[in-house]
Amino acid sequence: MEVSKGDGDIPVQMRREHILAFVQSRDFVRVSDLSARFHVSEVTVRGDLDALAELGQIRRIRGGAMPKLLPHLERPFEEVETSRTAEKSIIGRLAASLIAQGETIILDVGTTTTAVARSLIMRDDLRDIVVFTNSLNIALELEVAIPRFTVVVTGGTLRPMQHSLVDPIGGLLFERINAHTVFLGCNGIHPHMGITNINLPETEMKRRMLQAAKRRILVADGSKVGQVELAYLCGVGEIDLLITDSSADPTVLDTVAALIYISFRRSCPLSIPDHASEKVLPGHAHKGATFLMPYPQDALITSRSTLSSRLATQRVLILDGSIIPLTLEEEQALCAFVEHGGGIVFVGNAAETYRGYQLLSELLGPLHGFCTPRCEIIARAVDSNHFITRRVDPTFAIKDEVYLLEQIPADAEAVWRTTWQYVSCTLAYTR
Repeated sequence: MEVSKGDGDIPVQMRREHILAFVQSRDFVRVSDLSARFHVSEVTVRGDLDALAELGQIRRIRGGAMPKLLPHLERPFEEVETSRTAEKSIIGRLAASLIAQGETIILDVGTTTTAVARSLIMRDDLRDIVVFTNSLNIALELEVAIPRFTVVVTGGTLRPMQHSLVDPIGGLLFERINAHTVFLGCNGIHPHMGITNINLPETEMKRRMLQAAKRRILVADGSKVGQVELAYLCGVGEIDLLITDSSADPTVLDTVAALIYISFRRSCPLSIPDHASEKVLPGHAHKGATFLMPYPQDALITSRSTLSSRLATQRVLILDGSIIPLTLEEEQALCAFVEHGGGIVFVGNAAETYRGYQLLSELLGPLHGFCTPRCEIIARAVDSNHFITRRVDPTFAIKDEVYLLEQIPADAEAVWRTTWQYVSCTLAYTR
């Protein structure tokens, strides 16, 4: 038995047993909290947590740890609602900031989507919002926003565990609507195994929601990143945006982001390979480029007071348009940040606010159907075994103007596709 003593003069084994019991009694515990509770350094706590994780007794999370839960064990809504409330609140506020007046949205069941609903209510500027939901508790939350919001409950069969409405009958409504945005929850996000959920009935509802919305946004706290659960929902690449928090495993998050998002990477530009020259696109379609952004590991909006420090320490910044006017030095610093591999997320009306700045307008690029040489679109092979696509990486970026086709001839075979303004478009086809 390990009896050596460390910080705080507590035997190592005894301290780890106490830490284990403390972690198991809570949903998530931070390293700093354990350090203060047991009067030991954070370095010592990390060592203890790593040792417990190696034994399979806890699950290590960036910044702390959480209990090792049994696989596929669904927890009631009321139990989950009280966990990670601060993180869900941040996610909810950021998600709500993406909605504009007059939009039609779908809100999935769950505690994080409930946080989105609460943040939507707090936005007094929103009018004429139509919300479709299969969650009874979300419908009741949104009741106070009527008549600013129109709330439509899907109907269906009640699932008491999450207060959700599912099949039979639950999904019929989604076959008859075309919403602007869907906010989906989930239980697992894995770069290779995709987006997964813990129960089958709600997964089928989520699939129908995906088909009913142009813009697909996934909201999930960091504990879901890297996890795989029972029911497969969709591939990571089928989601337009992931909003999570800083507890997400950074390694897994980077892999996921590479599959979903395009960042501005002038320092490592990607172009069409020479052997892809067969990609000639006829037609009369509009020109443009997909404009998607990686979600940062810090969900806080950048202000003028934090701009300098974040430029120096963060990989991604969120701008909401509140830093006005921008000085030339600030604008140049933001552009240099992007050119050295950083990413900028423009939320709310930030894109419109900064379009008038010469350097930032070049970065924004594909707004309202135009693109600039700094922009990229990601081409995705429809069939990786096609005689053309097998010569090229399954996904590659194009830094140029291209034609995007919403429809192709009936006798044509799509070769590459991409997404433009949340609509699937064909980049190339053969006949």
